[in-house]
Amino acid sequence: MMNCLHFTRKKPLKEWIHTPIKYESNIFVKDILDLITNLIHAWILKQPDLEFNLTYDSFRQQYIQLLYYGYQTKHPVDTMTDYFDLKYLEEISEIHRECMEVADHYQLGLKSDMMDTLEYIRDHVMIYDPDQSSEDEDSDYNLR
Repeated sequence: MMNCLHFTRKKPLKEWIHTPIKYESNIFVKDILDLITNLIHAWILKQPDLEFNLTYDSFRQQYIQLLYYGYQTKHPVDTMTDYFDLKYLEEISEIHRECMEVADHYQLGLKSDMMDTLEYIRDHVMIYDPDQSSEDEDSDYNLR
């Protein structure tokens, strides 16, 4: 696990998220983190073979903690994690890059590892095996 934020004077998470953005009196770090979380959440919802296994609020809170503290995956590598990584690595890399551009634009000083984001998403979605669905269709056909 890596420490994602590098401050000259590190603030506690709760204090940091309520820090106003430079040159903006009514926009706070938490607003930008919400924007970043919404981008990732929307991307996941578009994927037909992925489904959340937590509420949006839990996802948001845990993802903000990931950005602040880093992340350690909960699941060992198996065929479904391999499938997920191969299928989504490039797309998650792209959405992560977009999120970091937003963070850079607002000068958050965020240094997030894309692999933390990939592992976090993988650990918090249900991955539907495409081979399983074709096997189910085959078995339905044989039953008729």
